[in-house]
Amino acid sequence: TDWFLPSIDEAKELYKLKFTGLININGDFVSSSQLSDSLCFAVNSSTGNSYTASKSSGYNAWQVRRF
Repeated sequence: TDWFLPSIDEAKELYKLKFTGLININGDFVSSSQLSDSLCFAVNSSTGNSYTASKSSGYNAWQVRRF
């Protein structure tokens, strides 16, 4: 019950960790934040910018665990 899909703000923080060497992000990934029933927010793994993506797009999801 402690695993979750991060919000768009939390996903942007994960992107920042890429430069510390703590995590390795390859490919864009979606967040739990949504714009509508069919659109969610995603993070571009090259720039850290957010954008809207179709929920059926097949993007990666980065699950995180709360300790």
